[in-house]
Amino acid sequence: MDYIILDLEWNQPVSKNSYPYLRIGDRFSNEIIEIGAAKVNDRLQIVDTFKVVIKPKYYKKLNSNVMKITHLKQEIITGGIGFDVAIAQFQDWCGKDAILFSWGRDDIYVMKQNLEFYEIDSSWIQSWYNLQLMFSKEVFGNSNQRSLSFAMEHFAIPQEDARPFHDAENDAYYTAKIFLKLDIRAALDNYDTISSFASLCHEEMGGGLGPFRTKGEALSNKEVTSLLCPQCKTPLTTSVDWFANNDKYVSLASCKAHGTFLGRIKFIRQSDGLLRVRRSVQKAQQEQLAQIKQKSEMKKEKAKAYRRTRMKKLKRQKSTPEA
Repeated sequence: MDYIILDLEWNQPVSKNSYPYLRIGDRFSNEIIEIGAAKVNDRLQIVDTFKVVIKPKYYKKLNSNVMKITHLKQEIITGGIGFDVAIAQFQDWCGKDAILFSWGRDDIYVMKQNLEFYEIDSSWIQSWYNLQLMFSKEVFGNSNQRSLSFAMEHFAIPQEDARPFHDAENDAYYTAKIFLKLDIRAALDNYDTISSFASLCHEEMGGGLGPFRTKGEALSNKEVTSLLCPQCKTPLTTSVDWFANNDKYVSLASCKAHGTFLGRIKFIRQSDGLLRVRRSVQKAQQEQLAQIKQKSEMKKEKAKAYRRTRMKKLKRQKSTPEA
């Protein structure tokens, strides 16, 4: 059995006012422009690498930030191949029953978004593991996010002159080097996050739930706020109600058989001004439980303080005689 260590580079709209983004929206906000990978055999040896550059179909102009990070040139991606052809080549290179690893979860979600948008079957991906999480769990006993360069420095893995960072093939190669430093079989046995590709990215397909006129309307809809256990499909019992956390809404809910899960809601503004809802459900890590509960309590206290201040202001207004 081979292990596939994957890295992606993707382009984004140059502006949210650009025509492609206004037409497509958040359902396709990250367009893959480069796939890189390293193959490790069952004897834990790097036996091959893979790289393909993809010509973007929608976000044709390179975002300046993407260009700065990846050092890709406009003419390079313009000379790439179509995403469907690139995925077919990658699938053939991976072989049957691919088990994929990537540094962090972003690559997982971006790949899922691209496969869904182009309506390409993903069942050939058997499992997909977050190697960043495995590293943190094994080395530090927690799930804190650490950079690829941090892990390389920890294991004294040197950067090679011929392999600069932020190239998909090179980053996959370095990630494979870290992979070889871990007790990977023990990590797989103890991996406590849902590991199949479908469950790891468990969220509604297509355009999501809705449409809704406002966020309040969506959050008052039980179909939006009720979650199912990704493993046994039974309703989850909410322990922390939905609340705003940066650009998403989050909650905690539990299953008697499978533990506590973190729910996320993302609102997607459509071209007609209405909102659709994308939800995701993932196994909550111990650190996340404390953080989410603390943030929820802080939000409640802030809301109470606001209401008290508001009531005092109204009382003063009522007690003040009119001139």
